Order: sequence, then structure tokens, then C-alpha cells
Amino acid sequence: MALLTGVDTNAYNLAFKDSLVWGSDFWNFPTNQTWNPNWLGQVHRGTPWQSIFLKSTNLLALANFQEGNPRNPVYGLPTWMIWTGAWTGSTNGAEAPWTSPVNDWHLAGLLAALLNTNASPAFFSVNNPNPAAWAAQLDGLTAWTNSSPAAPIILSSNSPAVAALVSAIQATRAGEPGGVFTDVGDFLATPALTVQSPFLDWSDPVSPNRETTDADYEQLPAQMLALLGSDSLGTVTAGPDQLKVQFTGGSGHVYILQTSPDLIHWTILGTNSPVNGVMNLLLPAPAGGAARYYRTLLLQ
Repeated sequence: MALLTGVDTNAYNLAFKDSLVWGSDFWNFPTNQTWNPNWLGQVHRGTPWQSIFLKSTNLLALANFQEGNPRNPVYGLPTWMIWTGAWTGSTNGAEAPWTSPVNDWHLAGLLAALLNTNASPAFFSVNNPNPAAWAAQLDGLTAWTNSSPAAPIILSSNSPAVAALVSAIQATRAGEPGGVFTDVGDFLATPALTVQSPFLDWSDPVSPNRETTDADYEQLPAQMLALLGSDSLGTVTAGPDQLKVQFTGGSGHVYILQTSPDLIHWTILGTNSPVNGVMNLLLPAPAGGAARYYRTLLLQ
């Protein structure tokens, strides 16, 4: 790993290798699993020593210092180029970002929707602003704790740890463009779900990495993927004589398109189904520049 400068030589860094996988015999892939998203994080992703990535660390954004030594910087891109073999004798890292682990967030959101057998109206909006509603979704899920004895614990909606987790998710969403998650997988950017879990004892910084498997780290977000759905997000582009109205949506579902002059009285424009996740509608521009509003409602 000395071919490029600024490379992280820690072979057990969770940002680019599954926890506790010290050799080829340490994998624990799922077998005979039911058809749901809970095991997505245990599917090998095709890059060295790593399964589908549900943790929050963006390796390519790393720029800190190894072991407190300011003379030994850790830069994510050179590390990832070496780790994946994208380094070909130059510092051209154009290929490396395409295989970056955080790209799995969107893949996980897509696969979760395909694997989930629940009807779309049963999904909980990943952009729901109500902390109590989030706490209710987390109630009864399991998370890993490394406190003695190390074991899964059942979450309670009224616990301080769940309240902290909900606050962390909302803080992550507030930091997104427009203050919204545009994809279900975007919620995985919340460190408290995995690498900064409030359910892990961080008083001994070595302990979580010594006792916690990759599946343990990702246990909670894996369960949440089965519960969450994304909103249908819309944009309006004005032209001289017409408007281009575009909404996102789940493939295979039908949406009612509506318009309103005042956000109170709504008129149905028709129904539509997304093509490649998008619905487009061309409409005449409102006369006299009058305000118009648009929304979609999931029909089926």
C-alpha cells in the first residue's frame, strides 16, 4: 500500500473492510433466508473484503491523520484506489469513486423496495418530521450492544438512546440538499445508526471493533430498510408557454396527479406510473402568471 502517498495502512478500517473479517474463513454469509431486506448488508459487494455497505463512513471524504500523527495523513481516495486495484501506475482516480462503498446506499434502497412484500402505503416516509412517529417505528427493533453480556437488545420507543437516534436521523436529513432525503438509502448517512451507535459502549474504543461483526454494526439499518419508503418529490420548470412538471416515484406503482390554485382545493389531472423512477407531465402555463401547485398521491 505504499504506491501512493496518504494511504491508510490499517487493514481493519471499517470504512473499507468488513469488521472481524481477518481472513477468507471469517465470512458469515446468510443461508436459507426469507425474502426480505434484512440480509442485504451480508451480500458481498464485489470489492475486496467487503459486503454491501450500510454504514455511514464515506471513505472518499476521509482526510484525517493516522494515530494522531500529523505527518501521516489518511486520504480516502488513494486508499480506495489501492484497496480496489484501481491504481494503475498513476494518480488518476477516475474509476475509484464509481465503486465507493457509499454508492451502496442507493442500491440498498432500491433492492429493499424490490424485496419488500408490504404494500407501498405501509411504508414509513423517510422524510417524516415527527420524532414520536420515528420512535414508534424503532420500537421493538433489535440493536447490538457490546456491553456485558454482548448481545442484541430490544429497542423501546421511550428510551433516551432511541430519542438520541431519532435526533441524529433528523440532523442528517436537515443537512441534505433542501432538507430532505431524496432516496430511502440516504438515511444510512446517519453515523448513530452504525459506527457511532448509542447502543455501543465507546468508553473502550477498541472494544466495539474487537467484538462487533459487520452484521452487528448494520443490524439496525438493515431492519429499517424494510420499513421505510421515499416520498414522491416534484419539480416544476417554467417555459414560455408551458410547464414541465416532474415527480419521482416507485416503479410499478400508480400515482394520482393533482393541481391546486390555493393548496386547499385540488383537481385531478390524471394518473401516471413512473418510468425509470420518474413521471413527466407537460402543462399549459397558468394564465396571467397565476400560482399553481402540484402533488401526487399513491393510488396503488
